[in-house]
Amino acid sequence: MTIDEIVEALIKEHEGGKEFFNALDEAVRKRDYIDQLYHMFKRDCEERDEEPLRYSFVVSGKFGIYFNKEYPGLNSLIVNGDLKDNNVLDLSPFADQINGREFIFFDDSFYSGTTAKKIALALIAFGGRIEHIYVVYNGSKNPNIHSLYSYYGV
Repeated sequence: MTIDEIVEALIKEHEGGKEFFNALDEAVRKRDYIDQLYHMFKRDCEERDEEPLRYSFVVSGKFGIYFNKEYPGLNSLIVNGDLKDNNVLDLSPFADQINGREFIFFDDSFYSGTTAKKIALALIAFGGRIEHIYVVYNGSKNPNIHSLYSYYGV
């Protein structure tokens, strides 16, 4: 199934909300979609005349664990995926891996940006920063999110 077909089927089944995102997260945690996302990132780097390996990656939750398993040679920082609530992200154990680094945030979905904002603030606290965000599904109107599927077509 294409990502468009998956999203359309899940929207019909769940009409959005937490159930939709849980089903979507499960559906896109597959090598094919992670490969598509990573190749999109590499193409974008080529267009910007940048070396992809200059970046570190920050990934979250089950998607991040799966990403790291599929791409073990990349410099990846895996963080808790439960950041939408009031959970605090403590990256102090990784301070030496963060300072002065630019990160690419890979995730399964982006809607309100809460997870990305919390990760960005935690990275900034230790001298790092998110340079770009890549997701399988973008449910926001933010035009700066790179995605395989954008609900609003941005």
